[in-house]
Amino acid sequence: MSTPVQTPGVPGQKYKFVVSSAEEAVTVIRERLGDKAQVLSVRQVEGEGLARFLRSPKLQVIATVPEAGAKSEAPEGAAMPGRAAPAAAAFAATAQGSSEEVNRVSPQADSPRRTAAAGSGTRFWSILEKAGLPKEFLGRLRQGEAWRDLGEQPLPMALGRAALLLKEAVPVRPGGVLGDRVAFFGSPGVGATTALCKQLANDVFFQQRTPTVLKLDSEEPNSTEGLATFCEVLGVPLLRSEAELGETGAPLYLDVPGAILGGAGGERLGRLLDAHRVSSRVLVVNAAYDRELIQHAYTHGAALGATHVVFTHLDELPRTGKLWEFALDEKLAPLFACTGRNLAGDLEANVVEFLVERTFAVACA
Repeated sequence: MSTPVQTPGVPGQKYKFVVSSAEEAVTVIRERLGDKAQVLSVRQVEGEGLARFLRSPKLQVIATVPEAGAKSEAPEGAAMPGRAAPAAAAFAATAQGSSEEVNRVSPQADSPRRTAAAGSGTRFWSILEKAGLPKEFLGRLRQGEAWRDLGEQPLPMALGRAALLLKEAVPVRPGGVLGDRVAFFGSPGVGATTALCKQLANDVFFQQRTPTVLKLDSEEPNSTEGLATFCEVLGVPLLRSEAELGETGAPLYLDVPGAILGGAGGERLGRLLDAHRVSSRVLVVNAAYDRELIQHAYTHGAALGATHVVFTHLDELPRTGKLWEFALDEKLAPLFACTGRNLAGDLEANVVEFLVERTFAVACA
């Protein structure tokens, strides 16, 4: 807010105030400039970046004290800011979604703004669709009581509220923490071994613990070259059979071969995970795949007892909105998101916050 000035203000000089509401504007102008002050302009201002969606917009007010004998700029009968009730009504009209400058504040000024606010509903939902949220998912959201009236609110407020509602919708999942035996699995090429390497680096560098890796083979080929080199660099033991475990510490990560989920390969994978008593089963999904393929992976991953999910290839995905319905799934807890190929980095641990930032960055582009 502006630095206070002496009351009354200097005649002819302009003063700028940034306030949170119409009522605050009326109070501030009266206290700082006196009852004779006139409002020259009012416009809505927003924060930068994601803050513009998560915080209510403010009002920038420019006011002055007329010089002695100067004719009032306001039309006859217009409300003056020194009179609290009419001025508050005029300011409130400005705050309801219009960012254009208002040179004369009058009770009649709210009509076009109400029209603009009423027309923002279609734009609000189209912006969410632009951010990648599927129509089917948006249809389900619109049925919720908290979402039903968002289209009638000023657009910045509606988008900010939408971001908060999405975060509040994240279910509390029991057993969200990884167990002592963890397997990363998925279809060939989704990046399951890469996800495992990122988890290893996180454990060693940030959790200050040394896990163990057990490489499992099945009928599908499971190359070990890259993983062996990375484990050697980290000082992480890489075992070839459970008989070698001995007194190695927890957690134990199992590297399993990629399998076509839902067919015979998925059945073999399920038996392999059961045989090694895997408690935490991390489904790895290529986020760049279309929605139907991701849904297919979720369906068959759940049949294999998946407890967590990792989204890979986020660096190849311009719009992340389609991932919301999966991030809000009650059964699979998002473990992290892979945003690049750096095995020791490019990892977003807070998937929900990451999706909020990426979704609404696209929405305001």
